This record gives sequence, C-alpha cells and structure tokens, in this order.
Amino acid sequence: MLEQVWATINEGRNGEARALLETDPALLASDDGQHTLGYILAHEGLLGEARAVYARLRHAYAGQPKEHIFVHQQGMVERLAGDHQRALQLFMEERALIDVLPGDRAFERAVNGYEVGVNRLALGEIEAARSALCAALNDARTADDLVTTACVHRALGDFAAQTGDPATARSEYDLAHAAFESAGADRAAHEVQARRAAL
Repeated sequence: MLEQVWATINEGRNGEARALLETDPALLASDDGQHTLGYILAHEGLLGEARAVYARLRHAYAGQPKEHIFVHQQGMVERLAGDHQRALQLFMEERALIDVLPGDRAFERAVNGYEVGVNRLALGEIEAARSALCAALNDARTADDLVTTACVHRALGDFAAQTGDPATARSEYDLAHAAFESAGADRAAHEVQARRAAL
C-alpha cells in the first residue's frame, strides 16, 4: 500500500495519495504513514500541519540514527515555506547528525548537500552553494543513486542559469534529464526539459 501511495505522490497526485493513505488507518498511524502524510501536507501547502507531523517524529526519534531523516523533512518544509535561512539551519543540524553515524553515508550526505546547496543559492551565497553542490554530486556518484545525481545536476543547472552561464545550464539540465529518465522519473525528466527550454 505505501509503495502505491508513493507512486501516486511521484505522479504529482498528492490529493489522491492522501486519500489512499487514509483508507488504511493502521498505516496512517504508523511512523512510515506519518512520514508520508507530512510529505503530502508539505506539498499541498499545509505547512503548519506538516511542521507538526515532523516535529512529533523528530521528538520520537531524538538521539536515534533515524533522527536526521525527520530533521531533513523539517528543512524541506521550511524551504517550501520560503524560509531558506531556517531551512539551511536545519540542514546543517542534519549534517551534524549524519557525520556521527557509522559506516559510509555518501547517500545521506548527497541528499543533505543538495539541500544545503539549493538553500545557499536561494540566499545568494554563490560560492558556498557551488561548493555544497559539487560535494553533493561526488557523494551522489559514490552512492550510485540516479535520482539524487539528477537532482544535483538540476540544481547545478539552476546555479549556472542564475549566475549567467546558459551553456553550462543547458549541459547540466541535459545530464539531469538523462539521469531522471534512466531512473524512470518521467515527471521530473519532463520538468527539467521545461527549465532548459526556458533559458
């Protein structure tokens, strides 16, 4: 059921995904269900409700290895709210939690670094944004994660577009498009094509 809910979310049908999730009260009440609900709420613009969901989950997992996941989601909510400074603060908190986890955490660093770069770019911190995104790209490649690699290339395309380098932007958007297509993320692939066409 949860896989079906996420497939619906990835098609951009958040309202249908929420309705589907709510047909299974046990799933909805579970931590995975609440995590999914928070994501839906955030992307439906119900930011206060999303904040409450992720605050509860973070509190429940405080001091545990999964805590960083919910800190990440708190940061995502603040990015969607347009509070890039608060979002960046949360992503830096997440990075500190990731850095003390055992094992190779390239995937977690990549996803975190993508968000750090996106928010630094939004704040006009150009060199810090570039550094974060380049490190995130290296981590995404190490993790061999196509979607994260695509997201970072898309962000590097946005970076190039905003800093007056349309040729590099087109190249980065092409790399993002290819990676999204390889990952089967058709909606994201189409969206990045639209960004390229708008240059």
